Amino acid sequence: MENLRLVAKHREELGKGPAGRARRKGWIPGIMYGSGEKNIAILVPSRELNELIRKTGGEKVLIDLTVGDESKLTTIQEIQRHPVTGQIIHVDFLILHKDREVEVEIPVVTSGTAPGVKRGGILDVITHSLRIRALPKDIPSHIEIDISGLDVGGVVHVKDISLPGVHIVNPPDQPVVSILSPRVTLEKEAPEEPEGGTSEESAENK
Repeated sequence: MENLRLVAKHREELGKGPAGRARRKGWIPGIMYGSGEKNIAILVPSRELNELIRKTGGEKVLIDLTVGDESKLTTIQEIQRHPVTGQIIHVDFLILHKDREVEVEIPVVTSGTAPGVKRGGILDVITHSLRIRALPKDIPSHIEIDISGLDVGGVVHVKDISLPGVHIVNPPDQPVVSILSPRVTLEKEAPEEPEGGTSEESAENK
């Protein structure tokens, strides 16, 4: 997949007030940072950023981010949203180097239909993202797990996942996806009341 492109500008004024004014003018405050790099405060056009996120569906992608006369290979590391409106209020970009491994969080998706689900089981995605270490060229947009071989009670652990050129940082025994047994609600009969009334009634009669 070809790298996506985004053009930002330097953020001259820092602080809550300038950030709010920038948002009202259609800009999202952000920051670029990375190993061996200085932090760069930026403003990203709100419309283009939202379109990029809509297009990628939240998957991890490489972005050629241009600020002034300089372009950096980046990926979105974190997005902060307003707790009420859900609008983006800040975005962090991680600067990548083509010859240097980096650790990033990658979303987990499933594919196929599990036999256990056909038998009434419930698909449970336990871990929604995994932390990986890889060169930028080997970073996948998502981690796909084929569940077509899972029956009821089946589990896929981190150690069961193999990705070329990618090391998964999470513990090997961490469960990622499982098929739960169907939940069955049993109606329990109410216990019969002993002769002579309940224990409370017996106590009152003593």
